[in-house]
Amino acid sequence: IQTQGIYDIELFRSQMGKICNMGLHERTALLGGIIVPKSAMMLKYMDASVAGVTVPNPLIERMNRAKEAAGGDKKKAREL
Repeated sequence: IQTQGIYDIELFRSQMGKICNMGLHERTALLGGIIVPKSAMMLKYMDASVAGVTVPNPLIERMNRAKEAAGGDKKKAREL
């Protein structure tokens, strides 16, 4: 089973805890979904429109800051 894209690690940990408590992790393979976002706008869309995807606001804000920093200093943008 592959999950939707994971952006909220604490929520994922909580859900995986429930799965493990039921013993489901021993009966099936689980793969956490990874989707590399291209922009804050993409994250906002996914949070609002894609079932099962939760994107924390701090991550969206961080993407916005990275975009602003990318205009001048690529190293700073990567660090964000």
